[in-house]
Amino acid sequence: MSMNNWKMFRMSAVAVAFAAGLMGAQATLVSQRIPWIILLAMFAASIPAMLLIIWLQRINPWTAATWQFPDWALNPFQLREPLQFFHFTGYLIFAAGLGGIVGGMYGSHAITANNQMLVAIGLGQLAGVYACTIVFRTKMAPRPPQD
Repeated sequence: MSMNNWKMFRMSAVAVAFAAGLMGAQATLVSQRIPWIILLAMFAASIPAMLLIIWLQRINPWTAATWQFPDWALNPFQLREPLQFFHFTGYLIFAAGLGGIVGGMYGSHAITANNQMLVAIGLGQLAGVYACTIVFRTKMAPRPPQD
């Protein structure tokens, strides 16, 4: 398995986001817990929000004729491939929140409401990206064979 530049970039950015959360980048915010039902609602609301955003991109005449399935080895900043961007940022958001929670559990700062929201929204965004590959499957390019 070869490691290309975009895969290395994405992995590094996610690691930096996790480290920023771990070191308490948001520790100055109010320390409070959010009821799990609110977090579940944030997760659930992220999925139709992602479907709406990608639907708008689907009808955009400037997007690619077919989209590639989200892949760590592809450029996440291609304007013609919106799923790549949202796949990348979903992992960034999730990693930042998870880092903050882990840092709050084992470090010197508190777990903030923001950390919890980032995890819920990041996971919801990733679930939304996956849902988009199903809902908009006619727009998706065939998957390349796995090595």
